[in-house]
Order: sequence, then C-alpha cells, then structure tokens
Amino acid sequence: MTLKVCSAQSIGSSLLILLLVSCTSLTVAPTPTPLPPTSTLLPPTPTSLPPTRTPLPSPVSPEFPTRTFYHRHGFAGPYCVFQFNEDGTFKYYWMISSLDLSRMKVYETGTYRIDGNLYTVTSTTWIGCPIPPPAPSYTWTYDGQTLTFQVVGEDWCSDRQSTYESPLLYTRKE
Repeated sequence: MTLKVCSAQSIGSSLLILLLVSCTSLTVAPTPTPLPPTSTLLPPTPTSLPPTRTPLPSPVSPEFPTRTFYHRHGFAGPYCVFQFNEDGTFKYYWMISSLDLSRMKVYETGTYRIDGNLYTVTSTTWIGCPIPPPAPSYTWTYDGQTLTFQVVGEDWCSDRQSTYESPLLYTRKE
C-alpha cells in the first residue's frame, strides 16, 4: 500500500471546493412578501350583552298541573322528578334510578303558590338555597304533556334556577 502525502495547499484547495459546492446546493427559503394594507376595517369587539330568553308560549291549560313530571339524563341515565300536589306542596327527586318514587329518597320538599301563569316557591328544604324576600318566581307553561319554567327577574340560587329551567324539559308521568 502506497501512502501519498498531500501538501497543505492541495488540502486547502480541496476544502474550499467542497465548501463552495455544498453552499450552492443549499436551498434558501424565499423572503415572504408583505401583504399590502387593506382598507377594510375590522368591526369593534362586541361588548357582552345580557342574555335574552325566548318567551314561553301561552299554556294550553289555564290550571297549573298537579302531577308528577320528570326528565331523564341520556338514554339510560338517571331521572329528575318533580311531584306537584294540589295542596301547594312539592317534592323533588334528584338523579334517581327509577320512576317508582315509593322507594326513592326525596331530595327537596317545599311549598308553592300559583297566580295565573306565575309559579312562586314559598318555602323549601333545599340546603344552601333558602327563600329570601322576594321569593323566586317563574312563569310556567303546560302543553298537556310538557311543563316548562322561566325565571321572572332573578333567583339568586343558580342551582334552583337551573333545575327549573332545565333544557331537559319536564314530561308528564303517566
């Protein structure tokens, strides 16, 4: 095997050629062209508006229905049930497994009064949601099958309000 000795000049020339070749093979990303200014003005960011509710339709029945109403969470989920009695009392069952109320624990009891289509909670056992003056009131509507509520003014207890105004409408139990 023969070993050739290279001079410093030939090594330097070879490195220079290698460097030039490798630099020319690099691709340089094009410089982005700035977009021309537009004359379209963006609208100002909207300020938050108070939520609006669709008014409830007029009730089919002028009498408040004293019966049992429920809604179900999902296809096989638990039930929430209101039982309204003729004497102005109610029971509320929360997240129960069956509509057979005889074996279910009552979550809340209370009293109510009706004045036209105005439902007012007058007393309750709901922990953390006592009835302050003025008592919370809701308009109600009943179409023969579905009972719906909508708060009048404010109910300071958001849990109670979300229970009455549930998007899962209360259906009459047969």
